[in-house]
This record gives sequence, C-alpha cells and structure tokens, in this order.
Amino acid sequence: MRATPQLTTYFEIQESINRLTELLCNSTMELSDAAMKELMSKLDAEKERLVKEAHGNRKISQITSGSRAGEWTAHVNGKCIRRKTYEQFIDAMFEAYYPEGVTSRITFGECFEQMLDYRRTKAKVAELTVTHYQSDYTKYVKGTDLDRKLIREIKPRDIIHFVDDITGMDPNTKDWKLTKKQFTNLKTVLSKTLEYAMTEEIIDTNPIAGLKFGDIQFKLEKSTEEEYYDSEDRTKILNYLNSLPEQTNYQLDIHFMFCTICRIGEVKGLRWKDIVLGEDGYYIHICREVVDRAVGGKNRVQVEVSHTKGNKETGIRDMPLSDEAIKVLRMAEERNPDHTDEDLIFPNKSGGYFMTNRFNENLKKICEAVGVKYRSSHKMRFYGIAACAETTEDILVTQRIAGHSNLGMTEYYANKGRRARKLVRPANWDVILGSPRAQ
Repeated sequence: MRATPQLTTYFEIQESINRLTELLCNSTMELSDAAMKELMSKLDAEKERLVKEAHGNRKISQITSGSRAGEWTAHVNGKCIRRKTYEQFIDAMFEAYYPEGVTSRITFGECFEQMLDYRRTKAKVAELTVTHYQSDYTKYVKGTDLDRKLIREIKPRDIIHFVDDITGMDPNTKDWKLTKKQFTNLKTVLSKTLEYAMTEEIIDTNPIAGLKFGDIQFKLEKSTEEEYYDSEDRTKILNYLNSLPEQTNYQLDIHFMFCTICRIGEVKGLRWKDIVLGEDGYYIHICREVVDRAVGGKNRVQVEVSHTKGNKETGIRDMPLSDEAIKVLRMAEERNPDHTDEDLIFPNKSGGYFMTNRFNENLKKICEAVGVKYRSSHKMRFYGIAACAETTEDILVTQRIAGHSNLGMTEYYANKGRRARKLVRPANWDVILGSPRAQ
C-alpha cells in the first residue's frame, strides 16, 4: 500500500516540480551558483521521495563488481532501469513511474479527499454536506478495490462491478443492501469525485457519465409515518403556545415554523423587509438562509448566504402568510418595536441568529408539556408540505412553495401526485397553516 504524500496534494507536488523545473530552465543567468544548487537539491529530493514511495519495498541495488560496478539498478513493470550515477537513476525511475506527471499516480480515494478539501475550502459547500460525503464514502467505498485503484485506470466496467457488488443481495438479511436514497447519495459521491478529476485534467473522460442504473433493486425504506408531526400534534402545540402569557424568542420561532413550510435556516435569515403585502394578503419573501460553516477546519459558525438550500432559483419564493403566522409576526414586533427593515425577525437575545440546538431543546420541552412525541425541527416542515398538497390538490404549486428543485422530493414529502390548477391564496393558507380553529 502506498504511503500518503507528504505535501498536501499530488497537485501541489506537481506544481512544485513544475515551478522548480521552470526556474532551472529559465533563470540560469539570474541565479547565483548557491541558489541554483539549492533549487536542484530540492527538485532531486522531491523526485527521490516520490520514487521511493512508488517503488515501495521492492529491491534497489548498486552493482559492486565487474564493468558496471557502481551503477544503480531496479525493475519497474518488468523493465530494468540501470544508470551510472544515483542522480541519473532517480531521474530514470521518476520517468518510469510518472511518465505523465505525478497526478497520474493518484488513486480514487486520494482524489476523493482532494475533492472534499476543494469543496470545503474553495467551493464553500456547507460543512454538513461535506460531512455527509465523508460518511457515505467511508461507509461504502473506503477499503474497496475502487478506493485503491488509480483514477486514470478506472473504466465504466469498474464502476458497474462496484455498483453491482454494493447494491446486491445481503446474504445475511436476504434483502437488498441499499435503499434508493442511500444509492443516490453514493452515486453523488462517485460523480463529484470523477468530475473533480476531470476539472484537474487527471482524466479525459468521466467513466460514470452515461451509465444507467435503472435495473437496480433497492431495499424498501422504513416507514416514517410516525416520525412526523400531524394535524393533531400541531393543534396541541399551537393551543399550548397561545395559552402562554408571553412567548420567549424560541417559542415564537417554533410557533412561526408551524405556520409555514420554511426550512429552519430560512427562518433564521428572515428580515422585516421580507414581509410583502400583495393584492390578496401578506406574503413572506424567502431569498436567503443561515448555514453552518467550518472556520479553520474546526470551529463552526453560522453564516448567512444569499440563496436557499441547493443554491437553486427554485428556492427563492413568496410564501403566503396565514392568520396565525401574521399573529406571530405581530408578537415578534411587540418584542422589538423599534426594528429596522434590515433587522432579523426572529433573533436571539443578543440580536444574532438563533441556534438550531437551542430551538430543538425548546421544541422538546413543548412536546413534553402537551404529550406529543418529540421530533426535530425538519419534521415540522413535512406537515406543512403534506397539508399543502392535500388541500390544494396541486403538487406543482406545493413544489414551488416548498422551494424544491426536484418534484420527486415534494412527492416524497406529500406522498401524492394529483394535479390541479389552483393557486394558493392567503385564504387557502389559513386552512392549511392557520390557527387551529380554522382547520
């Protein structure tokens, strides 16, 4: 097994070698003898390290007798490499192992790690997404033949064989190994890694492009019907909140989310300027969200971004406000009567973004108080989407209001496919997400 390169990436190694070589070729007249010697020493040391890494424990010998005494020799892929001096020998071995550059030796697993680092540091992908990629790779790909294979040598048949093995029948459970969702997540990891390899010009063609996986059989998803808040749960929670003399910041956050189908990150980023009065009532303009981002690879902070989940245009939308949602907004305004348009509607005590863990802690306390099974904040959104689809009888309208770029995701939430041509007006919205008495 090959050791991990000492430099951060193979790409940096190649860049280092190219830079040193260019300096030696183009700067001869400008460099002093000492500087030239130092550059050559660095280049030689880097090549020697890479050769030893590629050659591993295989034999390298120096001839001790005869007419070739003092020469260095080794075998690479059945070919004998022999040179008079050690420096010439290392150069020849380097050419043998890296004929197309250092990046030609990168494995699929190494390329995945570099893709992950790129998406974390340069593409500014949410840390949670990166964590999911890492988790899926570790679970399904780490330690397999695909993980260890040089990425330049991967062919479509290698992908097919890997997929056949990972999605086949489990001999212990006598069931298929992966659910459809698990396979979709795995395919995303494979595709992102190979797309990155193409971007870095390590491969010329993407071996997964064009492959069809329609004949794969999947394990059935476990029923999650009981994992979501239903109408009865919502009524109990809203009645409890409405009975309180005064609601805390987090109770207002929870109250509002049960009156919309916003994501929690979208609610965190709502500002007073986002409330819009239309011809038929009030709407909330959703155009941003607050996400967790890693700083320095360790600490995670909340960052506001000018898009919603998936960075798709479909996430930018206007959502009708029910009578109950408007009531919550009035209570929020009473807590901050001197707000500006730029102020957050639902801030924490210090005026910043509220915390998801604190939100869920407060939600759990409310559930315990009214005898409702606790589920996380995202399960609140499911109720709204399902209710919207059922009441409007239009899955396309529901998709638009939910901010889904994929209709299948809306159908997953709503478990419906009926089509009608109704618009969601505030009057309808009072039926879907209004006060308990309006349902």
